Order: sequence, then C-alpha cells, then structure tokens
Amino acid sequence: TELRARTSFAQTTPARADLLVTGSMAADETPIALDEDGSVIQKRLNGWLDVRIIERATGRVLRQARVQALEEVRPGTGVESIEGSGSDELVRQLAERVVQLLERPF
Repeated sequence: TELRARTSFAQTTPARADLLVTGSMAADETPIALDEDGSVIQKRLNGWLDVRIIERATGRVLRQARVQALEEVRPGTGVESIEGSGSDELVRQLAERVVQLLERPF
C-alpha cells in the first residue's frame, strides 16, 4: 500500500498502534454543465476528510487537517455519481493526501 511504500508506518490493530488515524468524511456533487434540454452532462464531485492523527498512549493530537479532493465526471461514462465509481477516484485522492500528512515529520 501507499502507507508502507511512502512512510515508515505499518497498519495494525488500534490496540497495538503507536498512532491512530481517525476522521470523518463528507462528499457532495454539483452539476457544472447542462445540455440544451437541461440534462446534466458534467458534474463535480467534491469530497473532504477531517483527519486527526493521535498518539495512542497519551491521546495527544499530533496533527489535525482537512484534506479535500475534486473529481469532474460526465454522466454516461460509467463515472456518474457520488454513489458510483466516480467516488473511487475521489477516495483514492483523499487517501493519498492522508499519506502525505504522515510523510511529514511529527
């Protein structure tokens, strides 16, 4: 995984971890282009993750950030909505940004 490849961290159970990564995710989609009939032909998926990196032993928050990603999609291409495969790329981008938070020294 990206975590192992780009950092010195490894995934484990919360009880064995030195650091815990927690957060909440939200997403929405907005039409950005319509055809002459008013049908959506392009939309923007917007996702954000409020993430906290916590030292398990002390409960101290070491880093807190909001990471965000955008993905533009066209209906009818297989990447149609936040519930569909368009969200896969959005989540991948958010996960990459979380790994970037872990790459920086604490």
